[in-house]
Amino acid sequence: MVGGYWEKRIMIIERSLNLKTIFLGLIFGILTIYAKGTMVMLGVILVTGIVLWNLLPKQDRKFLIILFSAGISLRAIIFLSFYLYSISHNGYGELVPDSRLYFLKTLLMMKQWVGQNNFQQTVETGVGNSGNIYILAFFYKLIGYNPTTLTPMSLFSDKLINCLIGTISGIPIFYIAKNIFGKSVAKIASILVVFYPSLVLWSMTNNRDTPNIFLVCVILFCLISSFKEKRMFNLAIIFISLLCLGTIRAYILFCILWVVFISYLFFILSKTKNKIGIIILLLIPSIIFLNSTGYGKRLKSNFLNLNNIALSLQTTNYGVLSQGGSVYRIYDDGLVSDGKANKFILIKGFLKGWFYFMLVPFPWAVSSMLQILSYPQALIWYFLLFFAVIGIIVAIRYGFILSFVILSYIFIVTTGFAVIEGNIGSTLRHRDLITPFYFIFTSVGLVYVFKRGELVEEKE
Repeated sequence: MVGGYWEKRIMIIERSLNLKTIFLGLIFGILTIYAKGTMVMLGVILVTGIVLWNLLPKQDRKFLIILFSAGISLRAIIFLSFYLYSISHNGYGELVPDSRLYFLKTLLMMKQWVGQNNFQQTVETGVGNSGNIYILAFFYKLIGYNPTTLTPMSLFSDKLINCLIGTISGIPIFYIAKNIFGKSVAKIASILVVFYPSLVLWSMTNNRDTPNIFLVCVILFCLISSFKEKRMFNLAIIFISLLCLGTIRAYILFCILWVVFISYLFFILSKTKNKIGIIILLLIPSIIFLNSTGYGKRLKSNFLNLNNIALSLQTTNYGVLSQGGSVYRIYDDGLVSDGKANKFILIKGFLKGWFYFMLVPFPWAVSSMLQILSYPQALIWYFLLFFAVIGIIVAIRYGFILSFVILSYIFIVTTGFAVIEGNIGSTLRHRDLITPFYFIFTSVGLVYVFKRGELVEEKE
């Protein structure tokens, strides 16, 4: 009797397991057919998590894997909710207009691959076929998307690429902060990067800002690491990342090249007594090269001629203003008169550009629904920026040589964008190219104010 009872129970369990296996297999098969891209990306995310688990140091593994899992899950859930809402209201499933533009650029490229240059919808050619367009096109080709039939919405799966890239950006930020200031600062900085609202937003699109941020994080991490160990390995990663960055945003590539050069020069000078000799050794070949190739005259005309610079800045800012929308003016009338720049107006515009770049949208001057929605983040940004200023002051004391790498990047990129911006939406996106690095100093400021003793903890 007893034996018969247990045999029946085992048979019921086996039958239940078989039914569950069949059901799960059926669901998996349906998803593979109708959501192949999503399944591919979920597999890539799973493999990335496994690789991180095996590669990350044991003392950091638990925190970073939890951070990675939470970041990916948050992005996927939020975007899926917006996506379903959008397509149910005859939308395209996009969070920002630029995302739709990148999707159309991708379809245009795929149609050209199959010899069809005609396209039903107008695509802005000024965006160019940046590196992420090729990645998206290859991805769609991989999952068998047919570009000859234009559907009214893009796929959900391509956004998971940036969801992944945006989340793992917190890992190099963690190690940049840890190498300079310790683990407490690293944890706060990486949490801010993974969960800051606008950084989450950009990583739920297919725009180029998210891979741009990730590549810069990798380059600066490897640059700082090369000062300590594995110099050739880190320089190789920097070189590959620079090549990738060059296909996404040439201006940031130009900035990073300057950061690499200045940082290594600063590092070498800080370690040697014969500083003048090093400078002369670099200066003389540079002068000979510039004069012999003609780059010297071009450099003088484009970057050292104050009148030409002022005219270019004014023209760019006026061009932005002419587009309308939420814009602001940097330079007053009379910046350039009779071919000569007014230095006072130029300096005033430089300071105003920095002020607006760092603080717009102003909570007291909202003019659109999107700016109202950004109001909470604006308040958070002001709070974090206050502690970033404290953190920069403290960083100069605790680790200036390594902090110089981050500070030089922040200064060069901020200056370049601040003097030519004028559109609040573009300013928000471009500011986030440096936001993760401000968060390192924000974390320094927070730890210094609330847990000062942990700032100088021994590096593990």
